[in-house]
Amino acid sequence: MSTILIPGWAVPLGLYDPYNSDRIVDFGFSQADKHTLAVPAELPDFSYTPDESEKASGGNLVVAHSLGALVALRISQEFSDFGRFVVISGFARFTSAEGYDHGKPDSGVAMMLGALRLSSGMVLRKFYENMCHPAAFDIHPPGKPDVQRLAAGLEHLRKTDLRSSLKDIANPFLVIHGDSDRIVSPRLAEFLATNIPGAKLEIIPGAGHALPFTHAEKCLSLINEFQTSLP
Repeated sequence: MSTILIPGWAVPLGLYDPYNSDRIVDFGFSQADKHTLAVPAELPDFSYTPDESEKASGGNLVVAHSLGALVALRISQEFSDFGRFVVISGFARFTSAEGYDHGKPDSGVAMMLGALRLSSGMVLRKFYENMCHPAAFDIHPPGKPDVQRLAAGLEHLRKTDLRSSLKDIANPFLVIHGDSDRIVSPRLAEFLATNIPGAKLEIIPGAGHALPFTHAEKCLSLINEFQTSLP
């Protein structure tokens, strides 16, 4: 049995240390963010292939944050008895679409892509500011950003849509979201929990997109309850 942590876009990997994972998927967003538990993601499709012991276990725990939710959903869809999944500040589609009005406008992500190539530092500072709101919490890049990987991550957010396959998920899911999230509307969390069979939803008052760090104790408590409530 393994605990696998799948991070969000541009988030320093060390921030996830309280979750005591066995491995952390590394999307390579920073050239200097080298974590002892990091395993490289498969690029350019931002996927993670479990090893043979994880496939055989059936008792794994996957904790995914933001963009990492897309990777977690794909694992769950491919392996129907993989284990338990916790999605924090996540979604099945990031951008808005017909009948899905609470996603981010594609034009906004396109503007972010253009700005990223001009000044990655400015883009990351603004992103971290919005991510941490409303908490008094600071995030700083761990080193030189990999602009190409960051841009690929944004493109992945623009293009990936897993909504139609949610109904086929068989693994247990816990969806945790902050009600003050500026990056991902709580309505996207509600969509996830409504469309994944048996999923449980927890909305945390006063929490933003940096929920797994600003409210780590609460998240860990909910994860423990989720783990112990299942056979």
